[in-house]
Amino acid sequence: GLPPGPYEALVLSPTGAAVMREVIAGADARTVIDTLKVKYEDKTGEMEREAMQFIAQLREKGLITE
Repeated sequence: GLPPGPYEALVLSPTGAAVMREVIAGADARTVIDTLKVKYEDKTGEMEREAMQFIAQLREKGLITE
């Protein structure tokens, strides 16, 4: 989930927006990726790669913890 505190604005791609919806709902990183793969029929793995990169960026900024 998201820690309390002020947040800077993020410009999100469709994948980033989908990741944030799942994170705000309380999903952990693996659940987010698994959910998106099924929901958006990610047959190429591109969405999974984008989601993993975005989650890593959120962790680096301290916006999510697990």
